[in-house]
Amino acid sequence: MSFTRTRPGAVSWGSNAFNIDGQLGDGTRTNRTSPVRVCAVGRTAPCTRFLEGVISISAGDLHSVAVYRPSADLATSIAASPEPVANGGTLTYTVRVHNYGPTAVENVVLSVPLPTTVRYASASPSTGHCDTPPTGTTDTVTCSFGTLARGGAATLTLAVKVRSASGGSVTAVVSSTSDTPDPRPNNNTAVITTPVS
Repeated sequence: MSFTRTRPGAVSWGSNAFNIDGQLGDGTRTNRTSPVRVCAVGRTAPCTRFLEGVISISAGDLHSVAVYRPSADLATSIAASPEPVANGGTLTYTVRVHNYGPTAVENVVLSVPLPTTVRYASASPSTGHCDTPPTGTTDTVTCSFGTLARGGAATLTLAVKVRSASGGSVTAVVSSTSDTPDPRPNNNTAVITTPVS
C-alpha cells in the first residue's frame, strides 16, 4: 500500500473493531483500508487535534506504540507606532510571540537588543517578566513568558526614546526561543525599520 502524506503526524489503517475504542487511534471502530490520521492523546472522533511529533513507531499483532516528542511553532511579529517617528520622540513597539503548536511550548524567552539610536523608556509584558536596562540607556530587553499553550500568545509593549537624525531610520530586531523543539525556527525573528522625521 502506498499513499501520500500532506501533513505531518502519525497515520494508521487496518482492522479497527476489536477494542471498545478501536485500535487505530482515529476515535472510531471503523475498519480502514486507507491511512487515517491518529488523534492527539486524549482526543476522540471527530478529532480536532492529531498526534504529531512522532519519532518512533512499533506495531505488532496485538500492540502499537508511538513515541512522540513535543514540538511547537513559535512565530514572532513586531509593529511600531508612530511611523514616522520624530527625533526625540517616543517610539512604541508591540511585539507578539504566538505558539501555533502542535503542543505547548516551555520557557519562552523574547530578546530585544535595542538599537544604538534609541534609549530604553519602559516595558510592559502581557505575562511573565522582563529584565530591562536602566531608563535612558541602550542594552537588551529580555522577557521570560514561561509556558505558552498551543494557540497561546504573549505580547510585549516596549517604549523607547529616539536619538537619530531626521531623515534616518531606526531598525529593531526581535527574536524568541524556547526549550521545546521548533521545526520552523525561521519565523522566530522579526525586523522592523521606522523612518525618523
